[in-house]
Amino acid sequence: MFRMKSRSRKTRYEVATPKNIRFIEPAYRTISSKSQKLKKLLFWGVLSFCFLRIIFMDGGYLELKEKQKAVQDMKDKLSFIKNENKELVEEIKKIKSDKNYQKKLAREHLDVIGSDEFLILFASDLEKKSR
Repeated sequence: MFRMKSRSRKTRYEVATPKNIRFIEPAYRTISSKSQKLKKLLFWGVLSFCFLRIIFMDGGYLELKEKQKAVQDMKDKLSFIKNENKELVEEIKKIKSDKNYQKKLAREHLDVIGSDEFLILFASDLEKKSR
């Protein structure tokens, strides 16, 4: 009946040989240099704004350093007070236990003299005490 004319029929395998294949690169959207510069400028502007805000805002880096210094000062003051307190506790124990130390403090601070001692006053000492 109907008979096709014999054309050179190629099979699918023959059509897709590596010799015949050509790859077409997809068209990428190109960005103009002005918009690239604008994006870079915007990025660095936002980044520098954030950086400066972190440093100078309330509760920022500078305030953190001030508070750390205040805490260190308070720690130093606390350690000094603790040492002074220890010395005072030791002196109180010494006052309670040592009679000679009690006498020495009474002589120095209260101007007490012993029963077997005599008080001799010089004119220069009287002038100093009266002032």
